[in-house]
Amino acid sequence: MSKYKNIPKSAAAPVKAPDRKAADSPKTETHAFRETVESIVIAFVLAFLFRTFEAEAFVIPTGSMAPTLMGRHKDVVCPKCGHRFQVSASEEESEDPRRQTSECIAGMCPLCRYVIPMRPDLPLGILEGQRADIKKQPSYNGDRILVNKYLYSFTDPKRWDVVVFKFPGDAKTNYIKRLVGLPGETLRIFQGDIFIRPPGDDKNASFAIERKPPEKVLAVRQLVHDTDHDPAQLEAAGWPLRWHAPLGDPNAWQLEKSVVGTLVNQRYSVAAKADTTTWLRYEHLVPQYDTWEKVAGSGGTTGQTAPPFANVDRSKLRRLITDSNPYNGREDRLRLNSGCRVVSARDKLEIDQLRQGLHWVGDLMLEADVDVQSADGQLLLDLVEGGKHFTCTIDVKTGEAKLSAAGLTDYAPTAKTSITGPGKYHVTFANVDDQLLVWVGGKSIAFDGGTAFDVNKIFGDRKNILPQTSSEDLGDLAPAGIGARGAKLVVTRLQLWRDLYYIADSSLRSGMGDGVVTDFRHPFDLSLLRLPSDPSTWSRWSERQTVEFSLTPDQLFVMGDNSAESSDARLWLNSDRGRPGGAYLDRRLLIGKALCVYWPHSWNQIPGTPIPFPLFPNVMDMRLVR
Repeated sequence: MSKYKNIPKSAAAPVKAPDRKAADSPKTETHAFRETVESIVIAFVLAFLFRTFEAEAFVIPTGSMAPTLMGRHKDVVCPKCGHRFQVSASEEESEDPRRQTSECIAGMCPLCRYVIPMRPDLPLGILEGQRADIKKQPSYNGDRILVNKYLYSFTDPKRWDVVVFKFPGDAKTNYIKRLVGLPGETLRIFQGDIFIRPPGDDKNASFAIERKPPEKVLAVRQLVHDTDHDPAQLEAAGWPLRWHAPLGDPNAWQLEKSVVGTLVNQRYSVAAKADTTTWLRYEHLVPQYDTWEKVAGSGGTTGQTAPPFANVDRSKLRRLITDSNPYNGREDRLRLNSGCRVVSARDKLEIDQLRQGLHWVGDLMLEADVDVQSADGQLLLDLVEGGKHFTCTIDVKTGEAKLSAAGLTDYAPTAKTSITGPGKYHVTFANVDDQLLVWVGGKSIAFDGGTAFDVNKIFGDRKNILPQTSSEDLGDLAPAGIGARGAKLVVTRLQLWRDLYYIADSSLRSGMGDGVVTDFRHPFDLSLLRLPSDPSTWSRWSERQTVEFSLTPDQLFVMGDNSAESSDARLWLNSDRGRPGGAYLDRRLLIGKALCVYWPHSWNQIPGTPIPFPLFPNVMDMRLVR
């Protein structure tokens, strides 16, 4: 559940009182003093007017909008892979005296899945509590943002705006969410996406998917993997790297790797023949808690015995990509002591599986740094959803990019890019909201004829979009690839991202007391936790539910970016902070639009050094709210 509150008045800079000796000063000094006082008064008046009519500052206390906006959290760097991430600490404080607070005692790195103890005073019996190297990780207040209170007096709010409003169940409480449904519409949530039936359409009219524009896609994406953050300790223990070329192919991509500090530096190269496409593919080989236990037991090195994963079978490690959010991947003292976790071992800091993402995400984005070392040939980027391939083929001689979608012979949008001949390029390819998007050098590429595709022509029906795999094609177990045909390429960094996943739950469906926000039926069937790793169970993805919400001409629909832990319009009738009239936001309760994070949490030392420096500004995280 997420709301946010006004910054307390004590946060304002104090005004220095005038010197009493000024009354005995010469007239010129008295005149100067009067001008100073007048300037201060005018500044306060202008600030008051600015606050009242234009913008106001707020602080975010909880994480319903994470990672777009951070509530109270811990900001850590993984000691194994060096990835920086934030973990929720919202339960450590509460304005509601009825809510019991609890310290965050552990968090899980979203990339390498290493669990980091956050406090040395762990509960009794926890094995990690015997370690002497555990440091207390501080908790930081949430982002401070500026809100434009003037904008919606003259313009209507737009879909995907991040808006501020009075909570319908308690007008004294301010909330912040993303606007997804507009007045008069009927909104449907299904398979992580938003579908809209426009105002005036009868109940038999079909819903259409609502596509996010490219800048919003970039704003809400979440990192799944980054080759710049592969732990050397894990690789030394025999755990396979996630990017993989087919074995036995003499023309396959070649890997050059070296250990730099705690990381594995990777460089993939290929000189592909002109008559065949040579692929390098991503497999989601996610370490588990017991993986790191075995690594720790072996010391992470070969020594005189074989590494624990020297002969591991990749096929038994592959998993589907889910809606895992690092902000949610934590353990708190109260939950651990209560014994209500799904995991069986109570003496370990294993993160509850219910907090590691429950839903398969097929909307993905591939990002790569590519060094083209030939004058011609083709660079290919490929993404898989529901076993179907969606591809961008770029002619490195002419710079022409062509899109294709499995089974659609009439789908072939083309565009001109800046990839022409040898050179270093940063390319991004996304399959999000039934559309293919391409960026080169951070610039969105405009294609002729548009890039949206009809899923019904590909799958027969949207309900048939289920993960697929086979011995001939790994499908959704190898959902991203980079290929070459007749080209010489070197790739030095690969990143995979996922789209935001909206969970199809509602107050009417979730009133079964299981405490889980899910697409599946309630009460939640714990056997569904096998779905990401067990292809024999994948037919159960067809059990995902849909929910629909109808709006009047004066109503809006808002949701949090952290859909698994957001008390938004879907769930308001079950809110413990008041009982709104329904799953909607009255237009009159809008306060304004979030503009920017002007003050993320400050640092207590100079970054990169041990030098103490209270309130050192965190300039790097200052940003516009998209």
